[in-house]
Amino acid sequence: MDNVLVAASLSGYEFIQSLLEGYPLIPAFTIDDALEALRHRSDIALVFCAVMFDDSRMFDFLRAATARHSSIPIVCVRAIDSSLPASSLNLEVVTQNAGAVAFVDVPRLVKENGKAGARLELERLLRPLIQ
Repeated sequence: MDNVLVAASLSGYEFIQSLLEGYPLIPAFTIDDALEALRHRSDIALVFCAVMFDDSRMFDFLRAATARHSSIPIVCVRAIDSSLPASSLNLEVVTQNAGAVAFVDVPRLVKENGKAGARLELERLLRPLIQ
């Protein structure tokens, strides 16, 4: 199975890791680390990019990654509860317009479905993207 690059803060990465047990994950805590991994690794099938990644620079990363690595799907996520003024719907529209294949509000998914249900929902999303 190819790897999933997780571009997130440490706490965001740990939360995503707890939901994606069994998936080979590569953490990236800065834009430079994430872009470097995309440049030098051929075994990345998917990117999870958190809203709060590298001091809220998700859109900077999304623009750079889609411009250089358009064949690798990027899923943008809200990985931790935050006081962001933007709603999930707004973030979904904006991230997809910027090149992401999906946006997932992971804390809301866990709140609505429990951790096991959220894990199943994420698996349904990921399965077609990493085959």
